[in-house]
Amino acid sequence: MAEATENTTKGGTNRAVASGLSKEVQRKIIAKRNKYVENEVLKWVFDVIGEKMPDANIEDVLHDGTKLCKFINELVPGYVTKINTSAEHYKSMENINTFLEACRKYGVHENDLFQTVDLYEKRDIGTVINCLVALARAVSRDSKFKGPQLTVDLSL
Repeated sequence: MAEATENTTKGGTNRAVASGLSKEVQRKIIAKRNKYVENEVLKWVFDVIGEKMPDANIEDVLHDGTKLCKFINELVPGYVTKINTSAEHYKSMENINTFLEACRKYGVHENDLFQTVDLYEKRDIGTVINCLVALARAVSRDSKFKGPQLTVDLSL
């Protein structure tokens, strides 16, 4: 019987290295990512929060949920009363969960949301992007929000 090796991620999560079917699924998840759309979505997030967009991968920038909480507070002022800045993984996951709850209240359909681990463990960034695009659609219907809009051609 083959022994699985472990991989420790930045967040301290020990996971077996993907093999077989899991590896194939992971390969397909990575293949469906669109760097242009990811960049445009990240640019929109940083335009809304009024900060300079860092030169880093979206999964690294959004990983701890702090930027997502700042983003939600721009859309719905005061929604997030405390943004956790601690390096503890559960605090980061709490930030992400707060963001997801805000998305639900903003009108993003449950099917468009991602699982916390999709972002925190960087499992499926494509679903994170899809959620942000769905949030952009909800924002575009919100007459109260006067900030920047996401303008990206998703047919690419």
